[in-house]
Formats: sequence, C-alpha cells, structure tokens
Amino acid sequence: MDFMLDIEWEKLPEPIRYQDKIMLIGSCFTEHIGHALGELKFPILQNPNGILFGPDSVCRSLDWYMDNRELNTADLFQLNEVWHSWMHHSRFSHTRPEEAIRGINQSRQLAHDFLKEAGWLIITLGSSYTYRLTAEASLAGEALHTGVANCHRAPSAWFSKEMLEIREISQLLTGTIQRLEGIGRGHRSGRPRAGRRWHERLVAAARRAADGGADRVAGAAAGHAGARRHRRSRRVLPVPRAASPR
Repeated sequence: MDFMLDIEWEKLPEPIRYQDKIMLIGSCFTEHIGHALGELKFPILQNPNGILFGPDSVCRSLDWYMDNRELNTADLFQLNEVWHSWMHHSRFSHTRPEEAIRGINQSRQLAHDFLKEAGWLIITLGSSYTYRLTAEASLAGEALHTGVANCHRAPSAWFSKEMLEIREISQLLTGTIQRLEGIGRGHRSGRPRAGRRWHERLVAAARRAADGGADRVAGAAAGHAGARRHRRSRRVLPVPRAASPR
C-alpha cells in the first residue's frame, strides 16, 4: 500500500525577489520557513498572532488584519492570574491586561500595514481540528461555540473538539483569498504577480476536493506524519501568493 504521494512542484515563472515582502501565517512549519527566509535577508513578517494551527483561526486572523480590528481588555480572559486572548499565542499573555492588549494591537497594526504591501503570502495548516468554547467557559470572554486559536491550558471541559470537513476548509480559505485579492488590487501596482496563477490552480483544486473527487490531491500538504486520519482535510492550501506543503 502506497502511503505517500510524490509531488513535483513547478518552478515559479516569476521567482520571489529580495524586494518582495513575504507574510507567513500558520503552524510551526511557518516558523521554520520564516526563519530560513529571514536568515537569507528576505523582508518577512511571520505569525503576527503567534502560531496558529486551524484553518478557521488562520482565516479569522487574516480578516482581522485586513479590517485592522483593534482589541480591548474586554476581549481578554483571565486564567491562573494571567490575561490571555483566545486568538493569540501565549507570548502575548501578561499579568496586566493593558500590557497584553498593547502587544496584541501593536502586532495587529504591523500586520495590517505589512499585508497591504506584501507580494507573497505563505500559509501552512497544522490541523483540520477546531476547538470551540462550551458553556463551561462562560466567564472566558467569548461567545458560546466560538472557535479559539489557542487553548492556553484551560480546563478541557471548556472546549468541544470538532474536525472541519474539506468543504468547510475550502470555503474559509476561498473567502479569505477573495478579500486578499481585493486588497492586492487596491494597494499594489506594477507587473502581474506569478502568484495569481498559483491562486487559480489551488482554488480549482480546492473545489475539486470539496466535490469529493480529489482523494490524491496534494497529499504532500498533509501535516504531521502521525496524523494520517486527518489527511484529506489538510491537503489543499489555496492561498493567493504562495503555498507551502505541511
């Protein structure tokens, strides 16, 4: 039985240039890619919210960057004497809520400004699972059933674990891509980007997967080696500028 699919990635017609800004968002693999690009002196911004694993968290964060949504202390919750955001990594957490919000909003503003000028966006998805708040988390600063990006070691009873279907992931990413393309037209000018060709091909692949006809589409984009049972939900990464297999 063949458990692997070899993918031959075509060379980009237009390579990434040193003057191109690159935003990276997603799982810990994003951090590895970002560090490598940073060492090569590319202008990058990686994970403004910290590491994100689920497609819903990635898309929600990108929407916040585009909207330049400012958070306040009402968006935080306190656990073990530390203030956290459900949409941010614990590196933003702080014992003082105003300090947590200051760091969060500074990073959000940086992401908003950077995204308008970015020539490339690299997304890596770490999981098809999402965690949603239950009634047990009624004092945790978010609405019931809201998806979270980070559990912050809160009690397990605060969450329900759900696996997103391929169609749901495709719809989330496609909707975000369409918004990003609008920002690209509004803020970038010059020669057409090679990323549009990749965008069109990957969106088409996402639609095929959503229709159930892509059992072997982009198998190399599956996440961790031990997560074979979730593999189909993480194969297609339809991003507007660049895609990186997990």
